[in-house]
Amino acid sequence: EDELTNFTEWDYGFDFYAPQTFDAPDGRKILIAWMGMGDAYENPTVEFGYQQCLTIPRVLTLSDDGYILQQPVKELEKLRDGRRIIASGAEEMAMLPFDMYARTPENFSLKIDTLNLKRENGIFSIEFDEGSGYGREIRRVRTEECRDIRIIVDTSSIEIYLDRGRYVMSTRFYPSDQKVKIKCEGTDAELYNLKGMEMKISGK
Repeated sequence: EDELTNFTEWDYGFDFYAPQTFDAPDGRKILIAWMGMGDAYENPTVEFGYQQCLTIPRVLTLSDDGYILQQPVKELEKLRDGRRIIASGAEEMAMLPFDMYARTPENFSLKIDTLNLKRENGIFSIEFDEGSGYGREIRRVRTEECRDIRIIVDTSSIEIYLDRGRYVMSTRFYPSDQKVKIKCEGTDAELYNLKGMEMKISGK
């Protein structure tokens, strides 16, 4: 007879389903979910005989004010190779996959290939350019604060961690090339290549 109140989504993006958790030997609670929503969206990899994938393993911790925070496992940082700064207002090319981090002001925007990320008046949104999301268009989340953002990007997915992982947005993402254009507005961003996660885009 319980009633559902104050419902909070684990992930505010397009592709997140059936999360599972397990306890690591060192005591960490780790979550992995299916990154896909059945027939809700199209996926161009179907013609190659596969679709969907799993999220990056995420460590769950409790914030001082009672929120469950999600962050990529620390082991992922061992794959970082090189570091460069993308300055606010600059437009640069980056090779996939990469790990991106920025301290964020009240309002800012980032564009990664065909995906537009923006925080304005307390609302963070991810929006694909028209026709580029294979049915995915726009998702939004109201954020009390957003002091930083971390983005993990590979050749078919993006995971976005806002405010130390208080809000997370995951989506499949299909760029036409392994090198994508990035533009930052309102903040500088650190970018690291990720070695060992490279995948060849068919036909490229």
